[in-house]
Amino acid sequence: MYGGKKMILSVSTWSAHPLLESGELSMEGFVELIGKMGAQGMEVVDIDFKDTSYENMRKLQELGENNGVQITCMSLEHDLCRTSADLRRQDIEKVKAWIDMSVRLGVPLVRVFTGWKKENIPYDTQMQWVYEGLREISDYAAVKNIKLALENHNDVCLRAGEILELQKKINNPYLRTCPDIFNYRAAAAAH
Repeated sequence: MYGGKKMILSVSTWSAHPLLESGELSMEGFVELIGKMGAQGMEVVDIDFKDTSYENMRKLQELGENNGVQITCMSLEHDLCRTSADLRRQDIEKVKAWIDMSVRLGVPLVRVFTGWKKENIPYDTQMQWVYEGLREISDYAAVKNIKLALENHNDVCLRAGEILELQKKINNPYLRTCPDIFNYRAAAAAH
């Protein structure tokens, strides 16, 4: 028990990304496999599926339920440091759409990222884009009662201190962290 809630073992679809992407492993096969291995949850990553419509995600959820596996987190590729305001807006709207899908599916958590460094654009400018995007996304998530798990995945705002400062600046209890220690190792090697 943690914080009065039971923790469960979840497996990300990313762990089978090459097999899912190639079609070597089906959505059904993935759910059956992790269920047999004792997992009770799964994180759904958008790029692991050709069809990410609500209907297909609901089918995945039903497969999970039939195998004792619940969807614990929705995750999607996005980049809040894309070079045009229109492209950044598209990614913000994509995250909002996944928040809406999470509401419909009853999934309480969406994993989010910052962005990838772009050459010839000051780092402070890119950090401002991340702040603006995550501020809007966090406000939207709060209205929808969906928690966000910010992973130190991209190379803008990768270090722990940067993430904590960003979280403090946004000051929204719906924006949480999802530390990936492998990514911290990559940050240390880069500096």
